[in-house]
Formats: sequence, C-alpha cells, structure tokens
Amino acid sequence: MKNSGLGRRVDPVVCKITPFGSSPKIPSSQSGGSSPPASKTNEPRQKLTASGGFSLLFNMHISHILNDKLFVFSGSSKTTDTENEILSLIAEKENLGEISRASLIDNGEDYDSYKLATPEGAFLAKVSLDPDIKSFEKEHQILQTVKHLKIGPIPIATDKIKYGEKISYLVTSFEAAQSATEIGKSILFSNYEHCLKRLYELHQTPLAEPSLQSEIQNVFARTSFDNQPEFADLVKTNGLNYQLLSDEIAGIKAEIQAKYKNLFGGNSIIHGNIAASTLLLGNEGLKLINWQNSCAANPLFDLANLKMEFDYEDDFEYKIFLFYQKLSGKHTWDEYLEARNFLSMVRLMEYVFAYIREIYLFKSLRQDKILKIFSAFCRNSKAFEHIPAFRKNKEELINLFSLPML
Repeated sequence: MKNSGLGRRVDPVVCKITPFGSSPKIPSSQSGGSSPPASKTNEPRQKLTASGGFSLLFNMHISHILNDKLFVFSGSSKTTDTENEILSLIAEKENLGEISRASLIDNGEDYDSYKLATPEGAFLAKVSLDPDIKSFEKEHQILQTVKHLKIGPIPIATDKIKYGEKISYLVTSFEAAQSATEIGKSILFSNYEHCLKRLYELHQTPLAEPSLQSEIQNVFARTSFDNQPEFADLVKTNGLNYQLLSDEIAGIKAEIQAKYKNLFGGNSIIHGNIAASTLLLGNEGLKLINWQNSCAANPLFDLANLKMEFDYEDDFEYKIFLFYQKLSGKHTWDEYLEARNFLSMVRLMEYVFAYIREIYLFKSLRQDKILKIFSAFCRNSKAFEHIPAFRKNKEELINLFSLPML
C-alpha cells in the first residue's frame, strides 16, 4: 500500500506525546434508541467535544505504540518545483491559462489537492500518481449530473498527463466560499433550513449508478488487509494488535452484510461525505465539495452523516429530521435510526483501518490526520455501542484510540 499523492515534503512542527492520567468521559450524545428525543429545544445545547478541545480524554492506561513518539504537523502549503511543473502541464493541456500562484490544499492517501490561480480564474486540481484511479472519473460524472443545481464545483476535465509516468488529474472550479471548519460548525445550526432545502433538491436528482451496495464494496476493498499484503505484513511485524484489528474489521463487515436492507438503497443521489470540511456557505448559499463518495441511496444517509460529523444534541437531531420529513412527505424516525446505525458501522470500520494505517504505514508522523480520526471516534463512540464487534473489543479499541494529547 502506498500513498498515491505526489509525495510531499513537509516543514515539520514536532511535538512529543507523553502519557498522563485523567478522568473525563467519552464526548457524545448519540441516541441509540428507536424513540424520538423526549424534549426538543429551539437551539442545540453547546458541549465540549474532541473536535473542540482535547482536554476530554478517556480514563484509560495508555500503553501502546504511540507513546513517546515524535509527531509532525504538516506546515507550508508552498508547492515544490516538481509539483509546479506537473500543475503547469495540466493547466496548459486544459487551457486554464498561465499559473500565477499554486498552493497545496491537502495531502490525501489517493491524491493531493491544489488551488491554482490563473488569469482565467481559480481552479482546484486533484493529482494522483495512480494511473488507474477511478474516483476522479466518478466525481467528474457526478458533478456533471448535479451541475444544474449549482450545489458543487463546476467540473472541467479529468485526464492523464505523462511526467515520467502517467499522472491522473481532476480539474474543477475552486469554490471561494468558506467551509464549516473555517466558520465554525455552529453555522449549520443557524442555517439548517436552507441546508436541508438544498439537500432535498439534491436528493430529487435521480441516479442509477453507482449504487450504495457498490460503494460499500469499495469501502470493503479499501479496508482489507487481504488486498494489501505488504501493509498486513508491516502491521504483523511491528505491532501486537494485528489480530485484534483484523478481527474487529472482519466482525464489522459481517455485521454490515447482515444488517443491509433494500430500504437503504434507492435512486436518489446523495453526497455521501458531508462534513465540516466539505460543507461550504457563501454568497451563493450551500455548496458541497469532494463528491467521490456520492452514490444512489436513501437520502436519510446524508442526514445521518450530518449527525455523525456535526455532533449536535439529540433534540436538534430530531428537529433536523422533522424538517426534512416535512419537505419530503415521507420517511419515519425508525427508518432514520436504522440508516444512522448502519452508517455508524461503516464509519467505525473506516476509522479503525485509517487509524492503523496512520500508525503503521505513516509511522504516526501525520499528527493532523491522527487527530481527525481520534476526534471522529470520540464523538461517535456512543453510536458504536449497538455494534457487537465494538462491544466485544471495546476496552482494547478505546485503549488504542486514546491519545493523551492537549
């Protein structure tokens, strides 16, 4: 398994992690029952979560491979000469104009993202060393499908260039609006009606493929040790937790296969990955970016994803559901809870695999990625309680995920 981005140099900011004890609680308000909340207030109660501060830690003995490690925060967004050459070739091929400024936005496992400024405007370029990457073509087609809604970037091109080897890329417009990460997650609370109306418009757009089933199969493939034997050998050689983690992932996959229902499918397009970093609000209202997880499914999955990512209280969750139910004229609370519980299994599987990838493959150096996974695990821990595979290994998993950081 390898990183398919361009292999960036980072300007490191290093910190050392030292164990210490505390007695806080797991931050989450996830409701696992089948009944709506008993009380509903106009505004969600504010609470401190892992995403708001890491002083809330698990009361666990910390004795795993992350102890006393050196961690690296990615620094400069300045592009290298090699990156500039590649981006210039892409700009020339797609007639974007001469690049006056290029900056790195994000390093991913499959691709890196760049903002390009030219006389023609601002563009987003996703670049991968994997010549067979399928997500670029999929995202380009999805963006073409929803283009009339003006809810996502404008798709421009997806293709390959020759630079020593074939390099894949996707080019779209660059959305100037700010994300909920930049503005603050509370922006959803004051704009939830507008956001839900826009989501409902999106869900009225039909889509045949890819289906939710095929998307889940893709997730299974991405989280499989069998498909990545070199990675599996690395974990076996360097860690004591391989069997636990392997069993946990296998157990979650078995639960997903057993709990899948035709109810979860459908022909409505969903975004599939609404998060604070992908939800933008600006002069043109709601915009969503990073559509690579989009598929045809029950719209309730987008609502469930909002809950898991924005971590609002149960009463506000019910308020969100009721407003969307009024727009759609269908769906029940029990159906929503089923979709939410199913999604939580998929997310737990992704969190576990992503976490061990950061520890063993990237040697615990990508601190920002680890913090993101840890935060997501913390805020959804209560939602995982219904998963037998989680309950079976709960103490071990919490111990593994409990990074004692300030």
